[in-house]
Amino acid sequence: MSNKPNSKHVLHFRLIILIGFIAAFAQTGLAQESDTTTVDSVKTNTLFDFHTARVEYFTGSEIDNFIPIDTTLHLFHRYNAARLNDFEMAYLGNLGAPAYSRYYTFDRPLGFDYGRHERDSYMLSLDELKYYRCNVPFTNLYYVAGGQGEQVFHVTHTRNFGKDFNFAIDFNKIISEGYFQYMKTDYTDVSLTAWYKTKNERYQVYVGGIRGKVEAQENGGIASDTVFELIDPASVLPLRSQALTNWDNWQGQITQQYYFGKDISYQIDDTTSATYFAPQFAIKHTYGITDYFYQFEDPATDRTYYGTLNSNPDTLRDRTQIRGMYNRLSFGNADFITVAKDSTIKNPVRWEIYGLQQWHEVADAVGKQQYNNLIGGINFQAKHILDSLITFRAQGAYDVKNNTLIGKTSLRFPKVILNPEIFAEYRRLDQTVIQHQYTGFAYNWDVTFDYTTYMRLGARIGSAKNAFALAYTYEIINNEVQFWETLFTNDIYPIVGNTTISKIMLNKNFTLGNFHLNNNLGAQLIDGVINAPTFIGNLSWYYSNHLFESALFFQAGVDVWYHTPYIQYDYDIITGQWINQTDFDYNYSAPTEPTIDIFANFDVQTLRFFAKVDNAAQGLFSKGHYTAPNYPMQPRSFHLGLNWFLFY
Repeated sequence: MSNKPNSKHVLHFRLIILIGFIAAFAQTGLAQESDTTTVDSVKTNTLFDFHTARVEYFTGSEIDNFIPIDTTLHLFHRYNAARLNDFEMAYLGNLGAPAYSRYYTFDRPLGFDYGRHERDSYMLSLDELKYYRCNVPFTNLYYVAGGQGEQVFHVTHTRNFGKDFNFAIDFNKIISEGYFQYMKTDYTDVSLTAWYKTKNERYQVYVGGIRGKVEAQENGGIASDTVFELIDPASVLPLRSQALTNWDNWQGQITQQYYFGKDISYQIDDTTSATYFAPQFAIKHTYGITDYFYQFEDPATDRTYYGTLNSNPDTLRDRTQIRGMYNRLSFGNADFITVAKDSTIKNPVRWEIYGLQQWHEVADAVGKQQYNNLIGGINFQAKHILDSLITFRAQGAYDVKNNTLIGKTSLRFPKVILNPEIFAEYRRLDQTVIQHQYTGFAYNWDVTFDYTTYMRLGARIGSAKNAFALAYTYEIINNEVQFWETLFTNDIYPIVGNTTISKIMLNKNFTLGNFHLNNNLGAQLIDGVINAPTFIGNLSWYYSNHLFESALFFQAGVDVWYHTPYIQYDYDIITGQWINQTDFDYNYSAPTEPTIDIFANFDVQTLRFFAKVDNAAQGLFSKGHYTAPNYPMQPRSFHLGLNWFLFY
């Protein structure tokens, strides 16, 4: 018996709600005074206009570098974060399931890293918090409903109180029952942001916080290689029926910035003058705290799935709590310089020196371990120097506590045809905590490896006008940690290996009248321990036009993802690590058939909505395929979604 409600009735109920939303939103949306074209036409890096409806935001440490909200239909239908990037990620079939990139990237930061990133695509981090600026109260409503009990709900509300204070609240919810039994995912994120600056604009403070929660059933996959041959594949019992993963996290930070500059006088008329403040340098301090709690548990009595156990409690349970804090202090010049009362320019030369102190405590079955990092770094950027002939960037950071470092540099030539750029990067990092040490009811390792080193050399050319970009990189990774599994005991353990990769990525978009052919293609020649497809691609082809005397704008087309066969990574439900299957006789090779979605996007002033069919080609090339060993891809499913912008 399935543990799910009647999916047909649930879907009908959600469709009725969704249709009601569309009808109500369309009527109200048409009554709004502000049109999306007004917001889209906003130019950034200029003084904020409080007389035209505008909503902007910045993320991370890019204070004052506000960008406008995206009200276009570009990739609007891609509600699943695993399909949002240039190439589809490998994920375990269900919305919200663990995922990894098939196009290899090494993006580990300097400093503390526990090492669980399998759900990063769906979860919010402090660097992704949006700090808004708006001259009208603004609400953003987003909702998706689809087959397999999928629902996505996202609401954001922000408003300015005068010109010097803003508050925003964001709520995000993802729920998906899944097609196969016992694979429900449930994500909840609530975030708050606020900022204030004094009237003289010298002092600014930014506050952000996140409360996140994940509850996920872990079914361990389907123990049947012929599942797609069955009349009712969803009736097949999975390997686990009671296993659960729970994540709880609290995150918060406060950033304060003080500008040093000078007051500049200007004439209002022949008899009246005034002054305004022009910033020159800034000192900035950020203090943050984090608290993560991971728990995996399985109360089932049949435990053969886990192999040899280190303990035999009534309920198999592994827990880890990670508490931490950090301080970052920096000094640098201002991103923008005011040259007149009503205009600003972007500073062509930017520099920043900073220090970062981190402290974390990891509590698990072993006890408590503390980790300290003390990092010093510099960021430098010179844009359009030597009469705009060269743009140069350099970043460097060193952790004096752990003798680890990161260095990056790039050189671009804006006036040369196709804007050629060369770049280089080097990283020397410790292994993550979970790669170094783990103790639980099923696994136990405590190993020390030499530093993981990563070097990347590359070149890039491109033209925004011609929608074209071509990049080549050569990458060398030494002592890269991979997890392997023993054949008979089902234990997993970390080992290190070396890899070299030559990569090419081509992005080229064509427009033929109202037809758009957007193409992303990649190639990876890999020699080493990393598994990834040699060729990978994403094609998004669609037709767009206006209807009803330009009252409605729409897109209709297909997304196609393709990659050549490669040995897939298995997934460990306890630790959240991806397991290398190269040495196994029964390893799974990823399929060669493409994945195809059919979509239609619509825009009516401040209302956008879409209809799409995921995995529309299932049955055309094969009856189905696996996204990881024992994890079949979900079958064809239909989705409706809407997004409504409210400007009060």
